[in-house]
Amino acid sequence: MEQERINYCVRQGAKDIFIQIHNSNIKGVASVLANEYLLYSKNYVLQWHVFNVYRNLSSFLKNPFKKIVK
Repeated sequence: MEQERINYCVRQGAKDIFIQIHNSNIKGVASVLANEYLLYSKNYVLQWHVFNVYRNLSSFLKNPFKKIVK
């Protein structure tokens, strides 16, 4: 799946590819680092399951109940 994602991005003209992986996914983090990805940034995220809110910490502090819909 990773190779397909990379192929798709290259065909679409991407110069850089960014991925997001949760720190608690120990095997996933190890795999990403073993494949020579570089750590670009680290963000703290809060999630309230009750309200279905998943936000970056700084955004959460500004407006805690705003729901991001994708």
